[in-house]
Amino acid sequence: MIFFLHGIGERGTNAWKVAVHGPPKVAPKMTNFPFIVVFAPMPEWRVVVHRRAHDMLDDVVERYRVDQSRIYLTGLSMGGFGTWSLALEHPERWAAVAPICGGGNPLYTLSYDAKRRAALKSLPFWVFHGDKDEAVPVQNQNEWSRR
Repeated sequence: MIFFLHGIGERGTNAWKVAVHGPPKVAPKMTNFPFIVVFAPMPEWRVVVHRRAHDMLDDVVERYRVDQSRIYLTGLSMGGFGTWSLALEHPERWAAVAPICGGGNPLYTLSYDAKRRAALKSLPFWVFHGDKDEAVPVQNQNEWSRR
């Protein structure tokens, strides 16, 4: 299963607005896409809310045949920031993490115990960010990746 967090431009009441980027865009066009894709649409006035994301994930795992050892987390821009945060919050939930154009607050990591930070370091990451990104500076992700 792929759990995808969308960017700030995809917030709103139209849940399919998230299909302009990432797995929700690609999956319907493929005839043999071997993943369940889950995305958590956010209203205009919100950013990623961790409890809501985890509740949604719990619901999907309960309803569908999901191999819990093969749940992958990814997100774009605002969702890239959420990806780092959710990975740190519950590193045991993810098989691998792929933040895109994200980053995070270095002080956020200090609020978690050493065991959780160590689990995050052993989690496979594949980080994407372009040098020409004008919305989110690539330095944010570079700094966060080194932590």
